[in-house]
Amino acid sequence: MYELTTGISRRKPSMVRDGQPVRVRGTAELAEECKDLAHAAQECFVEITLNARNEIIDKHVVTVGLLNESLVHSREIFVRAITDNAAAVILVHNHPSGDPSPSAEDLCITKRLVDAGDILEIKVLDHMVVAPDDVNGGVKACSMREEGLIKFAA
Repeated sequence: MYELTTGISRRKPSMVRDGQPVRVRGTAELAEECKDLAHAAQECFVEITLNARNEIIDKHVVTVGLLNESLVHSREIFVRAITDNAAAVILVHNHPSGDPSPSAEDLCITKRLVDAGDILEIKVLDHMVVAPDDVNGGVKACSMREEGLIKFAA
């Protein structure tokens, strides 16, 4: 026997803080949201899934790499976005070295993920690199969108 399904999935609720959905409004706010990642000893790649109102659905650790490298493939990124029924994603990874400048490989991977997102109709809004700011225990960040390093979805 075959069972008919509607194909309609339930929407995963967005992340809530102080009773309000958490929205991504800018680089500084996003960097603060990822402060814990900036201080990780190993390179980690995180995906933040967003609904159509740019409210955070979830934060997913995609990979934990070596001291200075983390391998990322499109399928690991977009399976979570599809499962979360996300309209968009923001990518974040850390540089334990303390320098948030994206490497040539970071730019190459980002371009590949933006292209994959275009095919799947899931916007990649930004890729941010965070690093520890040892002066005040904070976070330094580089937004590839703000720096104009990659052409991201609108």
